[in-house]
Amino acid sequence: MRKILLPFIVMLLTISLLPSGNVAAEATSHVSGSLWWDDNQNGIKDSTEFNIPGIKVMLYSNETNRQVASQVTNSSGNFFFTVNNPGSYYIVVDKSGFPAGTKLSPFQVLGGGVARDSDFRDQGGVWRTNAFTLEERQYLRSIAGGFIRPEEKKQEPKPSPPIEDEKEEPPAPPPPEPPAPPTPPEPEPPLVKVNATKGQKPDTSDNMMAGTAASVMLFTAIGILAIQGRRKSVN
Repeated sequence: MRKILLPFIVMLLTISLLPSGNVAAEATSHVSGSLWWDDNQNGIKDSTEFNIPGIKVMLYSNETNRQVASQVTNSSGNFFFTVNNPGSYYIVVDKSGFPAGTKLSPFQVLGGGVARDSDFRDQGGVWRTNAFTLEERQYLRSIAGGFIRPEEKKQEPKPSPPIEDEKEEPPAPPPPEPPAPPTPPEPEPPLVKVNATKGQKPDTSDNMMAGTAASVMLFTAIGILAIQGRRKSVN
């Protein structure tokens, strides 16, 4: 009976001493962090400042300067990398994902593994962290980056057009004087009927007759007055 059980006991002991299939998984390391808007521009994340989603973050090997992995910050502005090989690494953010005019917060080192200080610098036009070392089964949670929002351009008021001085309108010209009434034509002198032909004197018989009649009437009046005077003297 013992001879039958002995091989099984040896086999079980051998299996128990073999490496577990989860050893590789247990040897992996992790690094995580967040990006935020540094509204007071002090390089330290405050409770009232918001994280930045949708920014591409890349993990580089410091030994080869090659990209190892990349992620996009989630809706909470966080990122997470799993590293299988221990070593020296650094993290780069894609500047093109930020609005134009975004700036880096001042670099800060609070120490103590606090993920509230800004770890990114502008190194040759690349926004990256300093190199850090990951050991086996290490979980680095202290990577963070603060960024300053672009300044809002204030719309300058458009200059108002210059106010022109009110020009006095010239006085209206006086109304034209009414035209003078037309001057009536002077009466023409009466025409004297001339019956004489060329070379003949005008006929004066009518004038002579008129003169004779007047003389007769004058003498008649004188005679009547003389007779009346005599009668008065007789009486």
